[in-house]
Amino acid sequence: MCGIIAVLCLSFLLTPSLAALAASPPTLPSRHSGHADECTALLQFKNSLKINEKIVTTAVCAESVFNFTSSLKTASWKQGTDCCTWEGITCDNITGNIIQVDLTCSYLEGTLHSNSSLFSLHHVQELYLRGNHLTGTIPSSICRKSSLRVLDFADNYLSGTILPCLDNLSNLVILELGFNQLEGSLPRTLANCTNLMQLSVHGNDINDTFPFWLKSLPLYMLELGANNFHGLITSGHAAFPFPYLGFLMIRHNHFHGQLPPEYLQLSNLTSIDLSGNMFDGFLPIPPVTTEVYTAVGNKFTGEIPSSFCNITTLFLIDMSNNSLTGKIPQCLINVNTNIATLALAKNRLRGPIPEILARKNCSLNTVTLSQNHLQGKLPRSWASCKQLEVLDLCDNELEDSFPSWLETLPNLYILVLRANKLHGPITSPKFIHPFPVLHIFDISNNNFVGTFPSQYIANFNYMMGGDKGQGFLKYYTDVWMVPLSTTVIYKGVQMQLSRILEALVLIDLSHNHFEGEIPKIIGNLQSLTGLNLSHNNFRGLIPTSLGNLKHLEWLDLSLNNFTGEIPATLTNLTSLAIFNVSTNQLTGQIPLGKQFNTFSSDSFEGNPYLCGPPLPKPCTESHQQEVPSASQDEDDAERWIEWRAVLMGYGVEQ
Repeated sequence: MCGIIAVLCLSFLLTPSLAALAASPPTLPSRHSGHADECTALLQFKNSLKINEKIVTTAVCAESVFNFTSSLKTASWKQGTDCCTWEGITCDNITGNIIQVDLTCSYLEGTLHSNSSLFSLHHVQELYLRGNHLTGTIPSSICRKSSLRVLDFADNYLSGTILPCLDNLSNLVILELGFNQLEGSLPRTLANCTNLMQLSVHGNDINDTFPFWLKSLPLYMLELGANNFHGLITSGHAAFPFPYLGFLMIRHNHFHGQLPPEYLQLSNLTSIDLSGNMFDGFLPIPPVTTEVYTAVGNKFTGEIPSSFCNITTLFLIDMSNNSLTGKIPQCLINVNTNIATLALAKNRLRGPIPEILARKNCSLNTVTLSQNHLQGKLPRSWASCKQLEVLDLCDNELEDSFPSWLETLPNLYILVLRANKLHGPITSPKFIHPFPVLHIFDISNNNFVGTFPSQYIANFNYMMGGDKGQGFLKYYTDVWMVPLSTTVIYKGVQMQLSRILEALVLIDLSHNHFEGEIPKIIGNLQSLTGLNLSHNNFRGLIPTSLGNLKHLEWLDLSLNNFTGEIPATLTNLTSLAIFNVSTNQLTGQIPLGKQFNTFSSDSFEGNPYLCGPPLPKPCTESHQQEVPSASQDEDDAERWIEWRAVLMGYGVEQ
């Protein structure tokens, strides 16, 4: 698969309305002698667990995509001080009772026992223990905390079943149990939690059918993703029977069947995630309130309904990996000018890419139309989309010259045009700073000719930074976070990257007809992690400046016409895992040392004048004086054509 999958991570993001409903009135911590027993109970709870700063949680604290920072909150908990002043503790400003315990991402490790002193806090309303390393089952004593409005055990290692007695928590508004190891079914007694508005069991091993029995609750968010839910989500209902629900997340389960096109249309949903199931038939049409619609990886067929154009609140559409046919509706990106993410990869769509008509109102941020049958030219009007960060059009039938007009886009991180019918020379840039923040540049498997302009290389400013970023490329709105992702050919293998690391910096010009020498200035791109120039007509010496690319992990120069020796400076590339200079006209001894001692003979074959390990041919004085003749160059050019025919499809999907 070649497209961008917009991964929606909402398990731990409360909507403003839910947060307001769950929260207590503003309080100020103050000293009250009457809660000394509560302070003692907290200290006992602290001492019952270990602190492990090496904890890596599944979702919340592990990466920078969430707005949670791990900290040693319990370090401020000291005997003889007022616990209302402790980090993570909130007290009622009138009674002094502890009403909130927030130990999110606090490096806590151990078993949460039913007799834990934590559960002796009689007035606590909000309990957040997410993002730790708590083990064991959900303590049954939690069911006696009738004051609880928020219970958050998400992102731990809790096992066993969800307690039926949770229905005793009559004031419960938010129940977060996602990213644990819970199993069994959802207890039907949850229907008695008449104030429940948010329920998340995402990322467990729950085996059940769709919980229609929760339809009478005022649920606003229902998140069942990544479990073993199965069956139909219609079951005799003509319309979706959850009148208050705004967020429906059922991705990566085993739901199946056809959804009537109008099934969701009369609901109040703002986010619909049906991805990773086995739904078939036509796409269900979302209501006019919808902001996010994802249906990735199902078996939906037919054309994209034009009624999607009437939903002006939509800003994210992901219908990738289905069997959709027909054309992309022109109105989809022109009537609805709020769309930021449009992902339609891996379908059977045909026809041209729509032009942008309202050029001053283009909000597109992430676009993947890859692995379809799209034809025609690249629309020049897309140069007006100044917010565009990701453009992935690979594996289509687009026929055009290089889209140099995209070089003016100030935020374009990823440009993937692989495997189309793009052709002709690439001329020097017209813009003074072309592609200033480009991380991934893939124009492989096309029919480009001539030299690749060194002016582009000289202006890939982001790629010149020597320090690699550690976060992920991501797109933010006020409520949503969508990490950017794509599919790349990396180290010779096609890989789906669900999140794009800032440190991943690639240039892939392979499988074209580029010629000339590699500009020495390429050694300035010190952030590069992958460089593929294989299957072209490059000639001349391999620049010694490539030895400056200290982060390079993959270098493929195979099937070209390079001459001279392999620069000894390349042994300085201590991160280099894949190296290939096979089928060139290289001469002399293969450098020794460091990473070069790990490469097999396959990396050097097809160079008759190379010698030394790992090749079986030893180096001699006469051998090093040999040079290839002109006729041998011609023979190798013919051999290059044969290799090109054989190796055009070397990518293997993972």
